[in-house]
Amino acid sequence: MYRIKKTVKLFQNKNKIKIIFMNTHKEINIKCTEVCRFILNLLTSGITKSNLINRIKNNYPRVSDKEIQDFFYFLIESQVIEKVRKNKYENSIVSRQVIFYSDIVSNSEAMQDKLSNKTILILGLGGVGSCISYFLAQAGITHFILVDSDIVENTNLGRQALYFKDDIGKYKVDAISNKLKKINPNIVVEKHVFTIHSKNDFTKINQIPDIVVNCLDEPNSYFTGKWVTNYYLSLGVPMINGIGYRGRTISLGLTTIPGKTICWNCANLSYGSEIKNYVPVLNHDSQAGVTSTLANFIASIHAQEVINVLCKELNPILTNKIGIIDFLTLKIKWITLTINKKDYCPICKKGN
Repeated sequence: MYRIKKTVKLFQNKNKIKIIFMNTHKEINIKCTEVCRFILNLLTSGITKSNLINRIKNNYPRVSDKEIQDFFYFLIESQVIEKVRKNKYENSIVSRQVIFYSDIVSNSEAMQDKLSNKTILILGLGGVGSCISYFLAQAGITHFILVDSDIVENTNLGRQALYFKDDIGKYKVDAISNKLKKINPNIVVEKHVFTIHSKNDFTKINQIPDIVVNCLDEPNSYFTGKWVTNYYLSLGVPMINGIGYRGRTISLGLTTIPGKTICWNCANLSYGSEIKNYVPVLNHDSQAGVTSTLANFIASIHAQEVINVLCKELNPILTNKIGIIDFLTLKIKWITLTINKKDYCPICKKGN
């Protein structure tokens, strides 16, 4: 049985039928004839190919078999119609996501199968990390490793996701874990309450994840990125480092695919960090202003990047470059990262 895809909309005037693909904004125009309208109307609710041909022949006997076959295969090849099959994700929390990717990848259900079984390590459950965990749970991911040593405070409720009044005083990993399981009871969470001080602390984590999302801000993203890279690059684990903000300025994270793209250490050889030759003053507690909208904005970009990395049908967008966004104007500046011949990265071995 075949039917018009759910992601397609049809419009007509006296001369043309306009076919619009809602996910990709692609458009196809075909001549508006009585026969075309009849065929498309039959395909609206679904019909077998043999029944379709019989209905056309009965109502328009002058239309040849070749004309019918040509138009039918044109609709298939143009992805206007699809074969009706049982969708195991129908009515699930990811049903619309599977539909979204159906015009982008060849088999969105198979892609969702793989995505759902990936394991995500999120370091830090503040404004960005908590939101990323929420978005990825909504995306159908069912295995999380969460690391954070903080407890929920009243100030967290204004900018961080999944924390409520009755969570105050609880460990963030416990509060987030409980909320994720309310979104999807199949979610499994490995929780860790400790502070990362060096790469050696990652040995406390039992599983090797499929990707690491570094949202740690203590002592700062430069040092935590170095620790993550030093430990997980040798294990072949993709990672996103350098996610952050300073007031209205957002720094998009750098995605590293081991063996393929430059790493966080390479980035700081190339682009440089204004603080890499300094050590933090540990007894000073600095705070940057942030809004919930800014935190969600950053998190949504990086949650999508996680999906891009984990699904081979998609392409990561945050590799080999740094993105700087002005949140109030949404202007973005891209800085391409390369390794100079004189430089050598001792971690990923790129350079001379």
